[in-house]
Amino acid sequence: MPITFDIRENGWVIYKTLTDPWSVEEMIPYVVMNRQHRDHCLHTVHSFYNLLGSHRLPPNVLRLRYGSPDLYHPRSGKVVLVGANPAARSVIEIIFTLVRFERFKFFSTEEEGWAYLHNFIESSQVTKDSTA
Repeated sequence: MPITFDIRENGWVIYKTLTDPWSVEEMIPYVVMNRQHRDHCLHTVHSFYNLLGSHRLPPNVLRLRYGSPDLYHPRSGKVVLVGANPAARSVIEIIFTLVRFERFKFFSTEEEGWAYLHNFIESSQVTKDSTA
């Protein structure tokens, strides 16, 4: 399967793997699942994209910025992108710049991406627990 979708870290992270070939149309059901998960959570939900198997972006990838829960949902958090090649990274940076989204970060390895996200998850859980 060119796209996988998994909810991890007790609901705090939506993990997606994109492997060539994949299309924007194939992403639509996952956008719906993403939104539904965030709608049922009371906490911030971060996104983790594993792009290690994706060496090209579909021609209409800019469409993904419209209504993306990763960008616009009230519970959207950080977006981690692992393994983006230079061309994909440039296009992704353009998309995020167009929508004025600054909560994204690129990493070379999953370990680096998870370490980054775990800091936010842990601090959010501490804050949530101290207000309960």
